[in-house]
Amino acid sequence: MLTIQKVKANQSKAQPTHLPLKCMVPLLLPPTQYVKDGIPKKVQSLILCDSTGFLKATSFDVTKTEGLKVNSSIILKNFISRADAIIITQSTKIFKTTPLHVEEAIVNAAILHLRPPTPPPSSYSAIKMSPVKSIQTVVGKLVQGKRTAINNRYQKEDGLRKKFIDGRIG
Repeated sequence: MLTIQKVKANQSKAQPTHLPLKCMVPLLLPPTQYVKDGIPKKVQSLILCDSTGFLKATSFDVTKTEGLKVNSSIILKNFISRADAIIITQSTKIFKTTPLHVEEAIVNAAILHLRPPTPPPSSYSAIKMSPVKSIQTVVGKLVQGKRTAINNRYQKEDGLRKKFIDGRIG
């Protein structure tokens, strides 16, 4: 039987894995919807833990993860493994199993990996100097909203580009 440590160590590229992996699900996010080739689809993120570590998992077949609950123990078979994630597809088999004991420190680190804490508010000048793709918090007043194009499609209203006044962000 595989462990998460072995999955992380053996992967240089994504490949199918047929050996079973026994793990616990400490965090299960609700499914999100996206559109591919005009067809609406759903994807769900979850964290998998065992006594050797944790990995993020992404389910492109949300029917496979419908019966899962937080802190449930499962066995995965026929999944795609990478060094940084596990991909659950239509051919993946998920079986419920007896409870698996995982240290509290590993579970807490896994949850923080998928849901990092909100950073304290920063000034606009500090945010301009921050690294790309870093999580930042800005406080200000919304004065203009504009849809942003991503891959020649427009995001929903929650993807508005925001302009702030008071010299904080503009």
